[in-house]
Amino acid sequence: MSDVIFKTRVDDFLARRVKDIIRQGSFRDEDAFFREAIKEMVRMHELRELDKRMDAFARKAAADQLMDFSDAVLAARAEEDNELKEGLKPYFPDKNVHLLSSYQSTIINHHTNNLRLNQT
Repeated sequence: MSDVIFKTRVDDFLARRVKDIIRQGSFRDEDAFFREAIKEMVRMHELRELDKRMDAFARKAAADQLMDFSDAVLAARAEEDNELKEGLKPYFPDKNVHLLSSYQSTIINHHTNNLRLNQT
């Protein structure tokens, strides 16, 4: 790999800051400082670009699947119930397995309690 030389100018203040950092021993010399500075800037740029792509993907995914939080929770619970039913089928081959999700149980208990309260 061949080296590329970048030629740049900086003001006196920035030059003094760079020299102070090098003098403190963080870098061997100006070349090492600028190599690391360029690497860091490239990494920061790549992270910003990745962040933009991830945001765009998240916005597109959200637009493709418009679902409020409650619907998402219910869908996830229904999916879990179906997976559990499939897992139980080998144990009950002759039966149609019916399960109540925790959400369904909560709704039934809520309505049952309301019925009891209304009867008193």
